Amino acid sequence: MSAHKPSHPDPDVVAVTVALAAAVGIDIPQTYRAGVEIQFARIAAIAARVMAHPLDEAAEPAAVFRHD
Repeated sequence: MSAHKPSHPDPDVVAVTVALAAAVGIDIPQTYRAGVEIQFARIAAIAARVMAHPLDEAAEPAAVFRHD
């Protein structure tokens, strides 16, 4: 994994961070905000790679096996 840190926050990531914090009713202290934004940017990058592979309409979800 790369240790690359963005030199400036992506406005979309900042907006998502603010919106999600407000939605769940938390205040992210300024000290931690950049770290949270970096993590959301990483999550978005991972999600983009997953979403780049469309599923066939006939694809079925995997079975769920439970051990109770």
